[in-house]
This record gives sequence, structure tokens and C-alpha cells, in this order.
Amino acid sequence: MTPGFVAQPSFVSGAVTFDTRVVAPHERIDYWEEHCAEKVVGLRCSCLSEQGLEARYHYFDFGRMKMIDIAGDEHFIERTPHLLRRREKDSAFLTVILNGKVFVNRAGRCVVAEAGDVVLYDTNQA
Repeated sequence: MTPGFVAQPSFVSGAVTFDTRVVAPHERIDYWEEHCAEKVVGLRCSCLSEQGLEARYHYFDFGRMKMIDIAGDEHFIERTPHLLRRREKDSAFLTVILNGKVFVNRAGRCVVAEAGDVVLYDTNQA
């Protein structure tokens, strides 16, 4: 896992840090899904690593604006129509890729985003 954002969560009011490495490897996917649903969006995650998902986020709450710094090893995120309906949020994601690659599958199109790319999308659209 490579670091992303340089700010320290402890300096921001309403900041939350969450890391899957605090639980056993076989519990990490459920742990990640639960915490993401609470602070980010409802999602389903899968990972092929035998060590389990290694991911963490720093969540910053600035009132009407939230910022999340996410870093993790290879994993796949799926947002089904069921999850969208169950956990609707009136928000958009502006994603800045700092390093690595991200495969974004939205509206039937798959795009590869790499370091330096920016992706903007509505969280209530599949």
C-alpha cells in the first residue's frame, strides 16, 4: 500500500482513520464494506490476495464537503443497482489518482485511470 494524501487526520476535526489490517485477513472484506457503507458509499468488494484486502482510508468531514484519502492493494469494487437504492447519497465523487491504476466501469464503459487522472461521477448512478 502506498501513501496518498499528506495531511494528518488528527489535525482535522471530524477526521476518521480506518484500516483493514487491524482485523484478520478473512474478515477484511466485510470490515471494509461495512465502514465504506457508513462513511463513503454502499459497495461490494472482492480481492484475490491470500493475505486479504489491505486498504485504509482517512475520512475528513468539512461539513457540506467530505474528503477521503484511500489507499489499498489490488481489489475490485462493485456498486449494484440494489446497493445504489439501499444507500443513496446526494453527492458526486471527484477522484484524483495519485499512483497506480484504477479501472472505472460506469454506464457500460470501462476506462483505465492512472496517476494524474481525475474522474468525476454521480454516486447514485451505476
